[in-house]
Amino acid sequence: MPATNEPIVSLRSVGRTYRATRRAPAREALRSVTLDFRPGEWVALLGPNGAGKSTLLRMIAGVEPPSIGEVFVLGLTPSLQAPDVRRSLGIVFQQPALDALLTVRENLRLFGAMHGISGGALDDAVRDAARDAGFEDRLDDRVRTLSGGWKRRVDLARAVLPGPQLLLADAPTTGLDHTASADFLDLLDDLRRRRSTSI
Repeated sequence: MPATNEPIVSLRSVGRTYRATRRAPAREALRSVTLDFRPGEWVALLGPNGAGKSTLLRMIAGVEPPSIGEVFVLGLTPSLQAPDVRRSLGIVFQQPALDALLTVRENLRLFGAMHGISGGALDDAVRDAARDAGFEDRLDDRVRTLSGGWKRRVDLARAVLPGPQLLLADAPTTGLDHTASADFLDLLDDLRRRRSTSI
């Protein structure tokens, strides 16, 4: 883990080019990106569809390597040390990563168990995540009965349940109306301050 003055994420002259296929020519997604994200910061990447935002997040998460340049997360190289990096990450996808047939509690417990949390520690983590995201009274609701805004809150709670140092959020307000989007962004900021999570 880096010292507090060291970047939590560091990108050095990063580029990503997708190879040509039979159906499409080679495509450059990113060119010469150099950025540092410090602990506790909230960094937003803005740009049109196809600008490379999701590609950059996938490289930080170790899902794909850069074509050129270097990516470091907590001093590690995600493309080479993906399991170690992912233990420190929470990810909120464009669509909620929840099982609609399970209850909110069952979804959170399942995710916590996948991260090796069990027993009373798992109960505490579920309770804390639900409280922080403002839905303690919805834990026994089935996910399929929730509105889009509530699903996003549950998905955020799922992502922060294991206590990640870094939260990656890929277009997390997609499909939400203005009020629900603003509420979700306020919740992100509150969680960032309360849990000292970089976003």
